[in-house]
Order: sequence, then structure tokens, then C-alpha cells
Amino acid sequence: MDRFKEFTGGIIKISRMIFQIKSNEMKNYDLNSISVACLYYLYNYENLTSKDLVNLCCEDKASIYRNIKILEERMLVEFLSTDDKKRYKTVIVLT
Repeated sequence: MDRFKEFTGGIIKISRMIFQIKSNEMKNYDLNSISVACLYYLYNYENLTSKDLVNLCCEDKASIYRNIKILEERMLVEFLSTDDKKRYKTVIVLT
């Protein structure tokens, strides 16, 4: 049980450090750490939707949608379709 505690504690510490690094680096661009994950997956995979990003980033829908909106406002991403009602099904691409 002690080894398990040490292992999970170490994983949590590493996760926090990664989050901190991403946050500090993205402050220069006035973005947050979730944006890093969104940009990463959009760069490395083709034809991703908001729903795909929710699954890949392991974040809740609201966080992903907020971040996609911010990235879109900063013209870093765009939706391939202009249908506002079904944006969660629309492919997002880097600009």
C-alpha cells in the first residue's frame, strides 16, 4: 500500500508540474494550459471536432468549448463549416 501511495503521489506531483509549465509558457501568449492540449492535438491529428478534443484532452465540454472560442477569436483556429448550430460536429483546423 505504501508503494502505491508513493507512486500515485509522484504522478500527481508530475501532473501538477506539467500543468504549471504549460500555464507559465502560455502566459506569454495570453492563453491557458488547456489551449496547449487543443493546439497540440489539432496540429498532430486531422479532422478533429470539439467532441474529439473533449475526449483527447480529457477535459469537460465547457472548458474545451471556451478554449476553442478563445482560439477562434485570436484567429489561431477556424471551423470548416459556418453552421453555428452544430459546431460540436464541425471539423476545426489551425489557421
